[in-house]
Order: sequence, then structure tokens, then C-alpha cells
Amino acid sequence: MKRYFSSPLATVFFLAVLALALTSCGDSPERGKHGFIQGSENSDSYPFALSGSITLLDSLVPVSLEIVSVNENLDSLQSVRAVVYKTTNGFVYVSDSADYPSPLLRLSYTCMRRDSSVKMEFSQYVDYNKTEHPQLNILGALESERVEYLVRNDGFYLELAKQKADREIRELLDFRNKVKYPLEYDSTPSPLHLLLYLYCDISATDSAFYANFTRMRSALGENIEYEEILPSTKSIDSAFTLFGNYRDIKKNRISIDEFLAAMQFWAQSYKLPACDSNSIGDTVSNKNSESAYSSEQFICFYNADSIPMWRMVSHLERGMDICDTAITGVFDSLVYRCDPRNSEWVRLNDIEAVTYLYGTCDPNNLGTKIYDTTVVSCVQEDSRYKWINGTPKEEKEIYSIADELVKDKEGECNDERDREMVNVGDAFYQCDSLHWVTIDEQTYTFGDCTQERNGKYIHDKKFGTFVCIQQGTMDKNYAVTWTHKWVESVLPYYYGDKCDKAKNQNEIKFYEDNYFVCDNSKWRVMADSEITAPVLEKDFCDSSKLHTFKTFGESLFVCEDMQWRAPNKSELTVNEVIERNKFDKHYCDSGVAGTTLFWDSTSSNLYGCGPNHLYRKADGTYGWKLVASIIGHNGNGGVVYNGDGPVFSGGKFTDASTYELDHKKMHLAFKLGRSYEMQNELVDGILTVGGISYVWRYSNRRFFVRDSMGNKTVRLDTLEGKSESLEGFYKNWVAHIGDEQVGDSLKTAVIANFNTSAHKTLQQAMDLCPEGFRLPDSTEWRTIVPKVREMESFVASSGYGASRRYNLFWTSSEKDSETQYCYEYVLKQNSDISYYWDILAGDLIECPKDLYPMVQALCISEEE
Repeated sequence: MKRYFSSPLATVFFLAVLALALTSCGDSPERGKHGFIQGSENSDSYPFALSGSITLLDSLVPVSLEIVSVNENLDSLQSVRAVVYKTTNGFVYVSDSADYPSPLLRLSYTCMRRDSSVKMEFSQYVDYNKTEHPQLNILGALESERVEYLVRNDGFYLELAKQKADREIRELLDFRNKVKYPLEYDSTPSPLHLLLYLYCDISATDSAFYANFTRMRSALGENIEYEEILPSTKSIDSAFTLFGNYRDIKKNRISIDEFLAAMQFWAQSYKLPACDSNSIGDTVSNKNSESAYSSEQFICFYNADSIPMWRMVSHLERGMDICDTAITGVFDSLVYRCDPRNSEWVRLNDIEAVTYLYGTCDPNNLGTKIYDTTVVSCVQEDSRYKWINGTPKEEKEIYSIADELVKDKEGECNDERDREMVNVGDAFYQCDSLHWVTIDEQTYTFGDCTQERNGKYIHDKKFGTFVCIQQGTMDKNYAVTWTHKWVESVLPYYYGDKCDKAKNQNEIKFYEDNYFVCDNSKWRVMADSEITAPVLEKDFCDSSKLHTFKTFGESLFVCEDMQWRAPNKSELTVNEVIERNKFDKHYCDSGVAGTTLFWDSTSSNLYGCGPNHLYRKADGTYGWKLVASIIGHNGNGGVVYNGDGPVFSGGKFTDASTYELDHKKMHLAFKLGRSYEMQNELVDGILTVGGISYVWRYSNRRFFVRDSMGNKTVRLDTLEGKSESLEGFYKNWVAHIGDEQVGDSLKTAVIANFNTSAHKTLQQAMDLCPEGFRLPDSTEWRTIVPKVREMESFVASSGYGASRRYNLFWTSSEKDSETQYCYEYVLKQNSDISYYWDILAGDLIECPKDLYPMVQALCISEEE
């Protein structure tokens, strides 16, 4: 049986500690995940990085956020700035890891409306012990001042204060149902979010909205209802204007529950009864005389989600009566059919309408009929009669209703009037080939779209921006007919702004209260969610500001790829390093040649110059970069450096891409490799000592050198120069490792990545080490020698594609005059990542000093 304690005394000690732990956990308050107990003195440090989401209406844009650690009295202790940025799912915030004196936090953030520069300040208290990713929302901001009062004046703990404030919010916002929300009810139903926006009138100006919010925030705990502090009817009309149509709700990412809460909000004020499955089709009037929609009729119907809801009766319904029976009727010369399931009048298509008005197509109806502004013809085809859109082929001279209507008011269309346009009533016509034809208002306003005007842009405040384009249609014989027409466009084209993905992707323009962005070689209107704080301030990222940092509000942004965005961690670090070391910001302006690399001891990284990028391509400018990796020359594998090594600073770029450095007896030379964003790589690094080049690595403040490995897989018995000790050693070694997949004799054993010079006797190994280098001793192999997976030849189990690799290296530790200690380590193929090898074991074994092959040499320098 497995024993966990080696003595009775240890068992007694364990039981005593367990009893103490159980006693201390008895009736104590709930302990948080970081050991902080609210209501107790605790001076521990709490290290964590904070991140979460900010849930607001799209019209509110968070521009900055500060995380403040507070004590139990909510007094400030320490603050950290967080980065706020937009994702496809909304706004999020994230901070670097910091040591906080308390897990109680006040998150203060600033918002702006996308159409204004007014700043609104909000705060929310959270306990990191209870949630590691706090969600910030308008309800959390509403409770903040009340929470402060309860903690500081009534002696509440933070969590209990939040619960009490939460109940008071429900009583204030949903006073009709407040009995449903006892103190213990601990989650906020989403409809309350929308109610708060509605009470504060989200359609109002920024100052009015924020003033309403602050009045609402101050009213918590005063035992009053919202109607006592806000103009309720105005808020209710705003709610109906914005959310009376469910399609508008979806645009603001509002849930069905929130929509139903909004409907209840204005339905109760308008004194509308319940709308449910029993009242579909019922109509009532708005009885609120103060409402802008007073006396308007409302009807209960099923929306697209099959939810009963009230909507206002339309102009059509007032003329046709409420749709409750499957009948057909005419209104304003158009034909509609009632869909009683949805209580909705549906307009018939032209054929259905003409059939309703004139009957079926038969010999008595042959010819054309005019419906609305189109022509429908009754024709005979193959002894069958049917209505068709347009005119019959044998009557092409009949174009449209225009010939019948316009000639009575404007006269005949003749050669002298060809292309002339006229306005008759609410319609527009043009003389074309001796006939009046219907045209749209845009053509009437802009003039003909012709070959001469192809590509011309027109802008009109009523219609917007249009461009004249050529379009082709192909008939069944593949003949193409070309026509020209006005097509809707956007303003930047009208003003001649170019949009080329290779030159100005993400560039922004502002015209007539709209923002436009160049996106994949096309200008388009920006979505609300894309409009960030710099855009609101009309400070657009252009070619003159590329790669620069700037603060907007209290958040830092970087101009990259023609757009201001929150810097990533690497970019933030580079900017901080420049400020901390007082580096010349223009040091890299002239390029890489002649510059050096600098060591920043705070971040333990190298920094230097490298090319900047625009749209992931070098743009001909240069800036400060983090040296993310140094890859040494090694023959067959990589030597990767990850942020340690001041010895690489102080060299010089002898040209635009070559970095050279002399260190002690060594000379190192690199090429500037792929550089992207704020990072550089130095590749193909050559280390030479006394004119001889070596495969090398730098780790643990030491250099490691060796001969190159090869690329051959060979059998041991085929190699020349084998030592006499090899066969006996190999037999004992195979028994030692106990791997049946490894050949049990020299005839079946293979070595992969073999190079004649990679395997050496002890004397040859010592001769390999240049001045300043030596073989590691047995202790150093266990402690400071790096994992040399990319630098070894190996004995393989079942050939090169084996699942295990065995490696032997000489140490400087001697057993006796004939025997030296070798270091053996075993690699096993990772079960999840086939090209990755895990170190399975490492051990010292005894090797004959003349052993060849099988043992390799690795030399180390003294510690830097």
C-alpha cells in the first residue's frame, strides 16, 4: 500500500494542521479566491491583469478607463490605466498585470456620443474576488454614488451595498413591479438597461441625457418614482419613436425582452390594454393627451418573431380600415389584399392587380391596360390568353401610360422634343423615340446618364450622391445591349477622393455629418461601432501621422495602417522604452545603417531601428523596434533568442541590413530579417572565433558553440574510424536504455543527422573548444546547458522517423584515466504536436575516452 507519511510524528502534524484549517473556516465570512476577507484587515498584495466588456448602446462610445484599487471605505489606494478598444462584439477593456493593495476596485470610464464631443463620466464598483472579468454597464454606473453613501455612512460592506442599491434601482425604474425584486435577487434583468436609457431620453442631446442620468443617480434611496424627477411623457414618446418598430430594436442590438419592456413602458402611458393572443386585431387609441401621438390608433398584431405587440395604425389602414378579413380593396389607385394572420394589407403585384380590376385575360380584354405607372398587356400565345408585364411584341409602338397621360398636358413627343423631360403631377417623363416614357426623379434632376457622362458623379442634398455608369445585358444569343443609368454612390467620390487598397486603405473622410472609410478599394459609410474617440475629434490618421502615438481623452492610440487604434502590448512597450530611456524619437528617421542596438534593463530586451509598415508592407520610413528574436547560423536548425542578452547591444549596422558586433574574442554578424509592426528579427547570425565559424546559441548568460550536424541517417557499422571500445559500449548502453526499438547491434543501429565532425573522441571534443570556451562539467549539464533539440545528431529508435531520440555529450568530469562522464538525454515525440520533442530523461553515464562515434561535443563560455 502506498504510504504518504514516513513517520507517526508526520501524521500527527498533518492532523493538527487540518484541524486548525477546519476551525479557522468555521463561521468566517466567505473568503475570496485571493485570500481577501471583506471586513478584516488584510495588507496582502493582489497581482492580476483586469479585462472585461463595456455594454452600452451603440450611440455611446467609451474612450478611456481607469482602474482604481480602493480600501473597504472605498478610498483610493492605487490607479492603473486600461486600454479600451472595439471588437466585433462590442467594446472591451484590458490592463497590464499589476500588484493591487486590495481586490476592491472602482472602474471609472469616460464616454462620448458618436455625434458629439461632450464627455460623460461613469464609475462602477466591483470586487475582483467575485468576478475576474467585470462587465461595465449603465446600471452599474447608476448605483455607484448610492453604493459610496451606504459604505461610508451606513457601514455596509461593498457587496451588501451593491445589493441594496440594486434593489433600489428596480424600485425606481420598474416601480409598478418592485415587489418582485427582494434584496436577495442578485442579477439584473436586461430590460432594466433599456428602461434606464428611455427614462433618461436617449434621443436627447448629450447634456440633456447626462443631466437626466445624474438626477436619476441622485434619486436612489430617496423613495421616489421616476416620474417625480423626469418628464415622463417626453421620455415615453422618445421610446416609441426609437423602438416602436421592432426592426429598429435590432439595429441597436436590443433583445426581445428589452423590446417588450420598452413596449410596456409606452403602452402603459398611452393607456393601451394588454396585447396578447386573445386581442390580435384589436384597435385602441392613445389616451395620453400630453403625448405627441395623442389620439393615434394602435393595433395589436404578431410581429416577425410571432410576438404580440402594439403598433400604430398606418395611413393605409386608416383609408382601408383595419385588416381583419381576407378581402381585397383599392386605396390611392393601388390594389391591396388583407393578410388577417398579421393584420396587414399587402400590395398585389401588377398582374394580380390588373386581374382584380379588369378581370381575366380573354378576347374582350386583348390589348394594354394601365396600372399605376406601368403597362400590363393581355396577349394570346398558342391559343391561350394571359396577362403580361409590358407590351406585346407586335405592339412595340405602345410604350407606357405616358403617351396617354402626358400628351394631353405637354403635347406630342416629336423629333424636336427628343430627350426633353417634363414633370406631370408626381411623376417624371422623357421624350424618347417619339414616345413619352417614365423616368425617375433622379434622372429628371441630374439629367441624362449618357456615354459622354459615363463616370461622372452628381451630388444633391435631397437624393444624395450618384454616378453615371454603363451596364450591359446579354440576350439568349449572347448579344450585349449597353445602357447607362444613375447608380447611388457616396460623397468622397464626388469630391475626387481616391480609394486604393494599396495606398490608402482605412483612410477616413468626413462630409455632411457622415464619416466615410476606404475599405478594399471602395468608399463606404462607417458603422457607428467603428467610430472611435479620435474620429469623433476629427483627428484622422493619415500618412503624416503614421507610426505616431497620441492620447485622446485619457487613452493612448497609435496611428497605423491609416487608422487610430489602441496599441498592442509590443507597441506600448516600445513607446514606454523610448520615454523611459529618453531615446531620441527621430534616431531612426534616416534608416538602419549606422545605428546600434540598445539594451533596456527594465524590460530586459533589445531595441533598435527597423522599417515601418503600411498595410503589411515596408513604407520607406523607419522607427524604433523591439528585437523579438535573434536566430543564429547553425547549419540545420534554429537558435532562438528571447529577450535576454545585453551583450548584443553596442554593435553597428554596417549597412541597411547587416549588424556586426565584437565581443571579447568573438565576432558576430547578422542580417536584419523579416520586420513587422513593432518587431525586428536578426537572422543568419555567424559567430567566429579565430577565423573559425561555429554553430552557436546564447542562453543563461553564456555562449554555447559546436560543430554543425549533418543531414544523413547512417548505420553505425558502416562508419569508418570506429573505436575498439564502441562495440562493447554499445551493447551495454542498449541494455541500459531498455528500448526494444533501438537496434541491438551495430548492424541495426542508426544515427540520424550525422556529420563526421559532429561526433568526437574526448580529446577531439576538447580541441573543438576555442579560446574562452570549454566543455561543461557534469553539474553544468544539469543546470545551465540549454535544451539543444535543434542542434543535435542522435541515435534513433527504428530509424529517423522514430518516436524517441537518444543523445550523448561529453562532460569535463573525469571518472578515471580511461573513463569520462557523458551526459545522456532522451527525447520523446510529443503526442499532440508531432514535430515537437519533449525531454523524457537526462542522466550521467560512463564513456570510454576514445569512444567514436556516438558522443558529441558542446562548448560553453564563462558567464557574462
